[in-house]
Amino acid sequence: MGEVLHLSHSTKRLIVRGRESLRVGGFGIDSTGYIVGRVEEIFGPINGPYYALKPLPKTEPLKYIGQTLFYLPRENSSNAKRQHGHRHRR
Repeated sequence: MGEVLHLSHSTKRLIVRGRESLRVGGFGIDSTGYIVGRVEEIFGPINGPYYALKPLPKTEPLKYIGQTLFYLPRENSSNAKRQHGHRHRR
């Protein structure tokens, strides 16, 4: 997915600099498999998009700034609980 750049103060979304074209509705997960948030918006150039992730409740979004997140398509997450602390097996 890409690197978390910052937390938007106006929308409370994590902004991620992308490496590839992904779809709205999927999830951003960290390197340990925790679901961090849902992709709400894609913007910017096609060859270097940005993603706005809505953090899940009880997620501490500031701790993810500078970290790399990975993409989990929505169809692959049907068995995953959408709560902080759930680990998805990649």
